[in-house]
Amino acid sequence: GPDTIQRMTALISASQYGGVSFPYGVAYTQSVVGTATDGVWGDASMAAHDRTVETVQRALGVDDDGVWGPVTQAAWQHLSDISEHA
Repeated sequence: GPDTIQRMTALISASQYGGVSFPYGVAYTQSVVGTATDGVWGDASMAAHDRTVETVQRALGVDDDGVWGPVTQAAWQHLSDISEHA
């Protein structure tokens, strides 16, 4: 639903732009990845981000390398497309 899309958008944006793009704010993205919501994107935030990406990758059935790359994006897009038509 909309909440999942927003959370995934926050995760993907932080991934694709190296931790410098936060469409819903740093603190929100920190809450998505499960770290302290202090509004500062540092090492702890990035480590939590990588763990979250790995978890999503395992759920998508792709290599869990912690990097949101083209394979992960394609798997997410495929799942997103399917859910829109369900």
